[in-house]
Amino acid sequence: MEETKPLFSCKTKSNKFLELHKQDNTITYKFGKINSQPELELKKSLDEVEILIGNASGSELTNSISFANGEYTYTVISSVNKVADVQEPKHGILVKKNSNYLTYISCISASVEGSLLDFE
Repeated sequence: MEETKPLFSCKTKSNKFLELHKQDNTITYKFGKINSQPELELKKSLDEVEILIGNASGSELTNSISFANGEYTYTVISSVNKVADVQEPKHGILVKKNSNYLTYISCISASVEGSLLDFE
């Protein structure tokens, strides 16, 4: 199968990459070291992921896609402070285990390509 261009991708400060691909009814989450095979690759149907677009919470407006993998959940988030003078989106991955917060991995803003809005 030919590799498709990711609909969303970014790099992290720890020299890792995140890619989200969509082909037909399948969304693929890939995360790992740059220039290496992914450390984690999850393929899910659109019915198996939770997509939230335009979720407002306080001053934040958030788009997210959550992938469950056993007791872990990986949520790719794009958010913007809707009351800020300058709109600078933040992107990253929220990792939870059994609904408990483990970590948040920030994307390097300049490395972000694509948009979570493309998964609607």
